[in-house]
Amino acid sequence: MPRIKASESNDPQFHRTKLKKFISSFKRWDKKGGQNYESFINKLFEIFSDDPPTSWRFIVTTYEYPGFRIINRKSGKSTYFLRVADDRLIVNKIFFDENFRDLFPIDKGFYGAGDEVVLDFSKFGEKKQKLYAEAIRSMVTNKDSISINFNAYKQSRT
Repeated sequence: MPRIKASESNDPQFHRTKLKKFISSFKRWDKKGGQNYESFINKLFEIFSDDPPTSWRFIVTTYEYPGFRIINRKSGKSTYFLRVADDRLIVNKIFFDENFRDLFPIDKGFYGAGDEVVLDFSKFGEKKQKLYAEAIRSMVTNKDSISINFNAYKQSRT
């Protein structure tokens, strides 16, 4: 039987298990960083909702990490808005708001596909988490071209 890649599975429990393992692994090599990472992921769930694989799923490259999704109203398709790797946050360049350039100083750094910031999660305390979560919330809610309401999208896919 072929191996199912995390990004291909439609089983919500599969993605939640992958996230739990990812955070557990993070905590083993950096306890404080892992706790801050988990706390920040929970703040992102408040924005995007915890509905895998619709609102987020694991992206598989050389390693796995969660990617948060939105609906592109122009195309009507689900697309990645934010990737949260071990040490960086990457916002899709199509949806990036230049008002937050100081928070995401690396311009088109993710193979030209996203604006990003490299973070030390062990120093990413509550105050910084709120700052970044609010910036992300603002980018998501202030763009006419995107939506985080997946109900219509789910109905169109069935």
